[in-house]
Amino acid sequence: QLFDGRADKNRLIRVLFHEAKGIVIPSFEDMIADRLGQYAASRQRDQSRLAQARLLFKLAEEIDLSYLQSRIADEGGNFELLEGRRASEL
Repeated sequence: QLFDGRADKNRLIRVLFHEAKGIVIPSFEDMIADRLGQYAASRQRDQSRLAQARLLFKLAEEIDLSYLQSRIADEGGNFELLEGRRASEL
């Protein structure tokens, strides 16, 4: 089960390489939510997990904010920690 069954399998991303070979990765929203959830769960507040979430958020070309906020809540994270949010998303 991807992210303990919380992720929407319809949002998986297929990355194709040469000769139609490729990999399937989770959506940016699911990866961001996971990192924020792991950050929230760590006793020492592992800053690398927060940095990973912020970087993934910045790298994503498109984000479904409704789904992202829902997934972050599912993981026990805090959406407000994604500093540098795009002006169009505020």
